[in-house]
Amino acid sequence: MSASKPAAGRERLSPALWFLAAAVGLLLAAGVVSLLRWRTRAPYAPPTAGDPSGRVAVWRGEAAGSDGSQVHAELATLHADAGRQAFETATLRRRLGLGDGEPWRLRVQRGSAEGALESLSIVQPLVHDAQGLAARALELPPVDGALQDPVLSLLRTPASSLGAAQALDVVLWGRAPEAGAVLRGLELGGVGFELPLAPAQASRAEMERAFTHSARADELAQSGKSPSGAASQGRPRARSGSDD
Repeated sequence: MSASKPAAGRERLSPALWFLAAAVGLLLAAGVVSLLRWRTRAPYAPPTAGDPSGRVAVWRGEAAGSDGSQVHAELATLHADAGRQAFETATLRRRLGLGDGEPWRLRVQRGSAEGALESLSIVQPLVHDAQGLAARALELPPVDGALQDPVLSLLRTPASSLGAAQALDVVLWGRAPEAGAVLRGLELGGVGFELPLAPAQASRAEMERAFTHSARADELAQSGKSPSGAASQGRPRARSGSDD
């Protein structure tokens, strides 16, 4: 009689042990799945705050028109924050079916020389270097009069020309320039020209500025404001693919 009691106890405990083992297994499986999902999302996680004094790579160039006005160009990644840049790259590549590369911000601006008569047009901007084509404007569907996707409207190269003390930004797609980089696709007074680009450094805080999609001269003309500083003030941040 006494020998049968331990055996009965073991029989009563067996289902409980099996249930406990199954619960532990489920918990472990859930942990593995969560870890895999976290690793998948990690490259596109929301950006974290960085050091505003940190340096980022840019490419700059300038030229003078026959009327004495200066043309300045600056090429940099669309975002100074690496996390946000990776997110935008994945979003645009998926949405527009793009190949290798990443988004770049090309800022073109003119000096405030008085009497500037030649208009500056951004026709089909692209960057070439010793290796060939580095980056170019996005190839987007033509405007057909229908309601336009706001993201495509932002990414489309503006058709407006730049007068004195005006600036705008254009989104390019491609790789980082190498030696011998030049910017093409600009016309000053109807005549095309090339603008050599040289590598430089800019502060992270300087590059975190609003996207200027259309030329504006009202703020740039105000006394005490430089073209680059005034162009980035008083404008809402432009929408991009990550805002959808």
